[in-house]
Amino acid sequence: SAASCTYAAAPATATFPGAGGSATVTVTTQDGCPWTATSPENFVTIAPASGSGSGVVNYTVAANPSNTGRGGTLTVAGRTVTILQAGKICTFGVSPTSEQFGIEGGQGIITVTTQSGCTWSATTDANWIVITAGADGSGNGTVRYVVALNTTFINRTGTIFVAGQPVTI
Repeated sequence: SAASCTYAAAPATATFPGAGGSATVTVTTQDGCPWTATSPENFVTIAPASGSGSGVVNYTVAANPSNTGRGGTLTVAGRTVTILQAGKICTFGVSPTSEQFGIEGGQGIITVTTQSGCTWSATTDANWIVITAGADGSGNGTVRYVVALNTTFINRTGTIFVAGQPVTI
């Protein structure tokens, strides 16, 4: 009878890269004991979703469209299996990587290239450089900035960091 059935599911945790992948959960129980496998996550596909006796559940985790990791669960034979997935790997390019201004200062634009959904931000280490647009972005974009008039007549150097990439001013 189902009342005398005991269940185990292993492994209890699975880790996936941002690209996703496939794995299995092994169900251990007595012959004739029914079980089901479900997940509330829309990025997890399970097959088979039910069985009887000991068996294997195959599941697939879809690629993560975000650069932020995510987690979820499967319930297999009443046991929770935790799924941890890394975010997608984002690569960033910025152009130009340096810019020069005369004593009068001026305005500049930095172009950011990356994959769709990859988030980035722009900051500066100099109080005479002001980011006027694009301090935060996602995917390809631009950062606009203003360099203030140099009233000291001494050359100065500052940096704008865009997606962790330095742009020397």
